[in-house]
Amino acid sequence: MLGTNIGLQIEPCEGEKYNVKISLKTGIAFEREFKTPFSGAFADAPSVEHICWLAWTATRESGRVVSLFDEWIANDVADITLH
Repeated sequence: MLGTNIGLQIEPCEGEKYNVKISLKTGIAFEREFKTPFSGAFADAPSVEHICWLAWTATRESGRVVSLFDEWIANDVADITLH
């Protein structure tokens, strides 16, 4: 529940889909960035920005080189699926 069992599938605009897991580190970074509990990201009405930020951060943590957040969303990502 704290994060490591939450996965996201990223569909880039170019290239193959890939999966990332939300680490505890990412969960804590989320709480610091948005000043809200991590569990709130997946509550009744999840924020698209929250899901995208988690995907972006988890992608960076996986070792992939990514653009700045707004550029990544605008130019590099076609879709994100929670699983």
